[in-house]
Amino acid sequence: MGYLYQRDYLRQIQLPQLNQLIGSDNAILMTLEATATEEANSYLLQKYDTAYEFTDMQPWSLAATYKAQRRFYLFAATYVAANNYLTNDLVEVNGKVYILTANKTGAWNTNNTTLLGSLYDIFFAKPPQPVWDAENEYIIGSQVWWHDKVYTCLNPYTGMAPDDPNAKPYWGNGTAYVTTAGVLPTNTGVFTQSDNRSQQLVVYVVNIVLYYAAKRIAPQNVPANILIAYDNTINWLIAASGDNRGISANIPRLQPKTGFRTLMGSLKRNINTY
Repeated sequence: MGYLYQRDYLRQIQLPQLNQLIGSDNAILMTLEATATEEANSYLLQKYDTAYEFTDMQPWSLAATYKAQRRFYLFAATYVAANNYLTNDLVEVNGKVYILTANKTGAWNTNNTTLLGSLYDIFFAKPPQPVWDAENEYIIGSQVWWHDKVYTCLNPYTGMAPDDPNAKPYWGNGTAYVTTAGVLPTNTGVFTQSDNRSQQLVVYVVNIVLYYAAKRIAPQNVPANILIAYDNTINWLIAASGDNRGISANIPRLQPKTGFRTLMGSLKRNINTY
């Protein structure tokens, strides 16, 4: 699974129509999703910190560990009374996902189960400390999370990102952070049940997928509504990537490295000498 998952398409198209476009071939859909995500990212990566937006989203696993802000969703196969299930197996019943706390078989009941949530609910791992903010002043001992690490302030400073090569006297090397395996998504101290993707970008990436899906069938006859949505998406990405104060993507902007500027748009400004 990539940046998108099946439910994202239901905002703009019904599954039967989507299956017509991809020939009911999920491999084609995955390829188109990767293409669409890369295309959207190519417009935004010079201005925005896209690394945490365009991450893959996988079904939750009890054995997995998760970096902060990484997301997952609940999924399980439907419970079958004739099957023999083991402790920690996941099952789906009436749209709900349960984890078994003991071996189970026979008619369904909620004995020896823990409800995790609804099928396809999205969660993400919480940062263990406040996210570093360039506008904040930090004192000795302050802790922040930044780019997969927890940093402790060694000397008071404002404005320098903890992972800046010149920031070691102020923040040290930091300590990598991941969640502990075996923690249930219902543990609100570790996970948040919410979709932390930019919902605007989700819609736009879906638009790009649908455009390429339609184009593969009839390159010269893409449906007008899909073509218009694609054109609007590209125009928005161009505007959001430039220095347009009225249009901005709802994701964090890049923090400039010490002594450098953040470039916005596709081309670097020329410096002319006469």
